[in-house]
Amino acid sequence: MKSKYSLKAFLGVVLGLGLFFGVAGSGLTPALAHDEEPPPAPGTTWEPETCTDDSKCGELSPLIPMTYNAVGSGFIWSSSDWETPKILYKGRHSEFLPTDVATEECYEQLVLNSVIPGSNTTYSAWPIPRSEWGAQFPSNAVEPNNIFFDSEDVVRTDPVGNTHSTQSNNPCLRSSFKHLVYGGYRLRQGQTQFIQNRIRAYWGLENAQVWDLGHPDAFKTRDPEDSPTGEGIFDNALIDEEDALLNIASFSNAGFSKGLKYNVYSLGYATLTDGKVVHIGGHNMQSNSGFRKMNIYDPETGTWANRPEPCQNANWRMNKSNIINKYLTFADNFVEAQTGQDGTGLGDRLVNPPIGAPTWKDCSQRIREDTDPSHPSDMRTGVWYPSGWTLPNGWAIRVAGDDEDQSVGPDETISNRNQRDQDFRNTLVFPAVADVYDPVTDTGFALENARRTFPLYPPGTVVQTGPGVDDWKLCVLSGEPAPVNFPSGDPNYPGSQVSMPRSDATDPAAEWRNFCATPGCANDTRAIRRRVDPNRASSLDCLNVQAAMADPNRNIPAENHWTHIDTAQNGYGYCCGTGDFVELDENGNTKSHKWFVIDGNVAGSGTRTADIEGIDFTDENPEFKVVAQTYQAGRFVHGVMLPDGTLAIRGGAGPGGGTYELRNYTKWAIFNPKNNSYKTLAKTTHAGSIHLTVNLMPDGTVITMAGDRASMVRLGDRTYEPGDVDMGVSVAQIFSPPYLFADADGTPAPRPVIETGPDFTEYGETFQVMVDLGAEVPGQREIDSVSIIRTGSRTHTLHNDDRYVKLPFTTQSGPNADMLTVRAPSLPAQAIAGDYMLFVVNKKGTPSVAKHVRLLLDDDNG
Repeated sequence: MKSKYSLKAFLGVVLGLGLFFGVAGSGLTPALAHDEEPPPAPGTTWEPETCTDDSKCGELSPLIPMTYNAVGSGFIWSSSDWETPKILYKGRHSEFLPTDVATEECYEQLVLNSVIPGSNTTYSAWPIPRSEWGAQFPSNAVEPNNIFFDSEDVVRTDPVGNTHSTQSNNPCLRSSFKHLVYGGYRLRQGQTQFIQNRIRAYWGLENAQVWDLGHPDAFKTRDPEDSPTGEGIFDNALIDEEDALLNIASFSNAGFSKGLKYNVYSLGYATLTDGKVVHIGGHNMQSNSGFRKMNIYDPETGTWANRPEPCQNANWRMNKSNIINKYLTFADNFVEAQTGQDGTGLGDRLVNPPIGAPTWKDCSQRIREDTDPSHPSDMRTGVWYPSGWTLPNGWAIRVAGDDEDQSVGPDETISNRNQRDQDFRNTLVFPAVADVYDPVTDTGFALENARRTFPLYPPGTVVQTGPGVDDWKLCVLSGEPAPVNFPSGDPNYPGSQVSMPRSDATDPAAEWRNFCATPGCANDTRAIRRRVDPNRASSLDCLNVQAAMADPNRNIPAENHWTHIDTAQNGYGYCCGTGDFVELDENGNTKSHKWFVIDGNVAGSGTRTADIEGIDFTDENPEFKVVAQTYQAGRFVHGVMLPDGTLAIRGGAGPGGGTYELRNYTKWAIFNPKNNSYKTLAKTTHAGSIHLTVNLMPDGTVITMAGDRASMVRLGDRTYEPGDVDMGVSVAQIFSPPYLFADADGTPAPRPVIETGPDFTEYGETFQVMVDLGAEVPGQREIDSVSIIRTGSRTHTLHNDDRYVKLPFTTQSGPNADMLTVRAPSLPAQAIAGDYMLFVVNKKGTPSVAKHVRLLLDDDNG
């Protein structure tokens, strides 16, 4: 067995930089994922690990417990700890506690009534003792009377004797929450299942969290010798309460207790020039019903900007216990009256309430102004799944998203719970209007004059279009025309799809139904209603935001201010891994601006493709070109820019097939935009899915966080082959790229050390960076590149905040260190103002640990 360094030692003591991940001796001493005798990978048909050379394939850490899913996440920086970021992350329902949404006592009874597989006894307690939890592995004995068995429908009994045939622990979802807060819409969805977590310590924490990466416990995991394989925990099924308690002190609440009043789940992001994060829209009530809010998180105060609270949330918080008791009383009496049976306790486990269940007085979930009360910062349209960007002038913009008409409630008279929301879902619209947010005035503006329809989460990038400060446009992929007028003669096509002029009182989701006799009628194909065709080759078009804002007819629907650039070979709907690379010459001009997209569909067929397409905006006639192929076709593949100017790629779903390897995009890979080369690397043991996020860390590693619980312990899992969604818990995993290793055995490569550098810089100025060059090894005492990588937030595979910028520099050599004179970007369109990680990379390709620097606009206060 070759020797391994702990992550703590590797990132701290070995590098002489013990401050970033806390002090040594924290107990984190994992053996990583590429030993000569690696642990078996999940799935009995998964290919064995073949690359054991760390300098070629990198390393993977054991799994690190997390409190909740990270559907959205991102770095936040503050002046109190300038060089050490935190990660803000959250999922559904961000502003609530798990105990609001589900019943802890119910879950406890389900656990205590569960027979341990291979025994005749039940669990003795919840949290489940490690000795009892570990005893059922790896025998894979199936016990139908166990909550942790989901490979087929299982009849489960709740605490009061009611039986439920289910594949999960949904009996513990609160009917009272679903009806009184969630509007009565369907609540059983994959993300909601994260609420009901077998780790009891997480039930008391809010569903929005801040992870302090500098906390000494942040990455603490079980001693590898205490794990079944002696390698650390690489299987989600084995994470238990003791594992979770090792690092729980590094997490802190960031939900309602910090001022959050909305569910910032499946939203857009724009990280502003001062480090505040704009959370654009999000999940209101049922899926696809969005809200209008721009929620702002301030890292300096650790709080959210004040926004009016929806009345149903306020009512719930005001006297929750009494509300629940009254609701239960009604439900119990209803059941007893209708069936003659004692229904005590049944109401909290109905999920779909009885007809006539109580509702709020003077507060209706069917009225938008109640559930999404107006604020000057609001978008015109409530949306979720939108895309957001910070613009060169400091504004933020929202494009795309979808919405539904919440005035159409669920039909509780329908016995099939899955059909009750159908009329509501038939009101789906895809707003064609962008919204601009001005953080100086905390005000939103709609661009009715620049209509264009997009799929969910279109990617895009800001492009410099000329030599001036105002010469820029926002280029967005996958849009289609959004015509205003249609031929008359058909009752479903009255000539105009929208009222004119528009105003903030307009609700497109409600309005479009006026033009269609039956909600969702098949022949209603107007742009406000229709989805963009995901199988059509995607168009790249650029919006002149400044011209659209200055247009006196901004509220008159039109399709102005867009310029077509090129059409990609593939289609990119509900998109996709990207990489955004800018290189500046010695005079500060843009030498190249390359932008890459991964994991599209073959135009016309919808078949997944392995193509990587790229475009260089500095070409005279920019055109998309297929520049490389990934190792297999994938979907929901993530791209992460690295400090050496390459793109790390990890994925979600594969093309499908008979093996786990084909069904999932399991390998890490590196794409090099300098020569368009591609190489597969380590295989991840962290299950892939769309609902996870990936971030570059200041030490040059990459962290993958969370993912769908249903993806964590799948059928064929190496530890529990039957698989079970209820076993899944949120975890993180750290990938160390090959550039961090000197040899196959994982010896850390000597790396340059930034001794001094600026905290702030401005456009066009030069600044000095003092670099300790490290060991006397050829290539390791020479600087190859200096780069800045913008940090920010991301959700799913969308990370519009990110950009890699290669900076020009000159070197003055000294006996032990070099003084670099580095030129900052000249224009905001080259590098959007805000927080960056500054890296120095030697000729061997090994990066320094980053220096945090904030690039300032002229009116920013440094």
